[in-house]
Amino acid sequence: MASELRAARRAVAVPVHRSWTIQQIDETQGHVCPVCQVRFNGEPDRRRANVSKQRPCKVCRERRKGRLDAWLASGTDTIWISEVADKNDRVALITLSFDLDPWLDGSRVDSLRAQSIADWRRFNPTLGNHDNPISCDEPYWRLVDHIEQLVQEPMQGAHSDAVMQSLQAGFQHEPDWTTFFDKIVRDRSDAPAWNDAGVDDHIRALWLAHQLFRKNASPGRVYRFWRTAETFFAELLPRFRKMASSDPNRWRTRRLVLTAATGAGQQQWKDRETYAGRYRDAPFEVLYRASSSDFVTICNLARVLAEHESLASLQEGLSKEPLRLTGDDGEDQVLTPASVREAPGLGAYPPLIVLDQTPARFRVLVPLSAANACVDAAVRKWEEELGRVWDRMPLRVGVVAFPRMTPFQAVIEVARNVEEQLNDGEPEWWRVVEARAREGVTSLCLARPDGVRELAVVPSRSPDGRVDTFYPFLRVEDATVRHASDFATPGGAVYRHVMDLRPGDGVEVAPSRFALQFVDSTAVRFEPVRVSYLADWRRLREIWALLEREAPSMTALRAAWSTLARTKDAWRSTGADPQEATDTWSAFARPVLAEHLGVRGAALDALAEAASSGVLERTLEWHLRALKETLEDRP
Repeated sequence: MASELRAARRAVAVPVHRSWTIQQIDETQGHVCPVCQVRFNGEPDRRRANVSKQRPCKVCRERRKGRLDAWLASGTDTIWISEVADKNDRVALITLSFDLDPWLDGSRVDSLRAQSIADWRRFNPTLGNHDNPISCDEPYWRLVDHIEQLVQEPMQGAHSDAVMQSLQAGFQHEPDWTTFFDKIVRDRSDAPAWNDAGVDDHIRALWLAHQLFRKNASPGRVYRFWRTAETFFAELLPRFRKMASSDPNRWRTRRLVLTAATGAGQQQWKDRETYAGRYRDAPFEVLYRASSSDFVTICNLARVLAEHESLASLQEGLSKEPLRLTGDDGEDQVLTPASVREAPGLGAYPPLIVLDQTPARFRVLVPLSAANACVDAAVRKWEEELGRVWDRMPLRVGVVAFPRMTPFQAVIEVARNVEEQLNDGEPEWWRVVEARAREGVTSLCLARPDGVRELAVVPSRSPDGRVDTFYPFLRVEDATVRHASDFATPGGAVYRHVMDLRPGDGVEVAPSRFALQFVDSTAVRFEPVRVSYLADWRRLREIWALLEREAPSMTALRAAWSTLARTKDAWRSTGADPQEATDTWSAFARPVLAEHLGVRGAALDALAEAASSGVLERTLEWHLRALKETLEDRP
């Protein structure tokens, strides 16, 4: 099913031409609904030509009442982007996913061993009353040769074979080889049948030897992969909630109830409609409830109240400066609160909105100021729990940052582009530079195709201290069985235990990737998405920590960034050789960084290397332009 779905997605095409009929309408019908983009948002009983573009149509307004009712009943989580926005009025859409399809179709299950052939031979020196005919030297090929000779005999004569009886308890009860082969081998759509064209005794022996020792792609195991991804995201969500709520200002996660002064009821407040205004030069939004004739705040109160301020100070300020609020219809109204109190029942809330939570994809809205911590937590959890299959279970991380007032449809379109680029990529061949095993952990220094070296830490022992002979196998490039624990698949792929890897070995890696996109304009959805290896995220965070520690001021940091950016744009326009430009760029960036930031030694080396690889540019772009971080608040 997974392979059929992939083929269907490739075959589906979006038509580039469609016959449109433009209906001549009156301006009083309003604008096209921003939600459904089909109906108009005007009202037939009102003759208005300036209906707000953000106002949904009547049908969409009715549809969103269900979620509003659920929120009013619980009040814990938020459904308002204005409550999620950080102090800079910015939000981040974080999208996480795994490459699950190869696990669901069974192709990556080939790398999982149910039992090691070498261990089976070592623990079974005798079978019955005779020595085990499989030699300890090259046990994989000795087993294949043994099965190849066996399948040439009739099934009745092979029933007494001690090797097959040890590997498969029901072998002696099978009527013929065809039936046995179908039961053992044909558990997936691409497996051959016994009598298929081109299938000889050697291929049959390869398939039987492979299937008898690998973990089967049973429905239960495939469901376990699905549940593993589901549990991963479910356990990550509470961490995200905690990080999104970590603000020293206690008003960040509070809601208030405002009661209008006497005489304010004469105004036309609409039940369950939102009204937006400004207070102390910060957004201030409320929701009107006709049942209790009051207003509930649905905004980030930390932007209007300092940590030490009380409700009395807010009420006093509102009495001097009444709120001028605008509804969905664009009409202005004035609210003079008679009382301000904390919202009973609605209580505290985490500033986080879950958009999509399935094993295939996890989308969540968080304050942009908390995005870095959330990504760090996701990467750390992936490394801790999925380190044994890091090369086959890649984590894809996308972060779309945007101002609160950005049309959400443009944000979703950018998020889809990011997800498409993250999922678009084939496995790569990385070269082992160094491999060390110590205390049950194997550290691999790998050279990526771009020449950058990356460290992978793979647990190679089980919690009881035994060597893990089930999971930490990597596909090697040479396709030659060299070690006792090596095994091959019928397709020719050879898998090697992580402890047996040596410098020079090429290993297949499905790389984990991340992408950062700042939607400062809706036109960003047409720009290409820059995707990087997930290890570069750690480098990006380390470089920013180094800048926070070493940079003398924001002025100096921005001056260095401006000089580097201006020079790099000039070099790109000359059409210089990329490799030559990279070498020259490192030599140029070093004195610029030393002059503006005053760094020396190892710090200067790290910043110069980051400048030549492009990490420094991305670090400054993300932290200064998107996050709007400063150095003035550092200790």
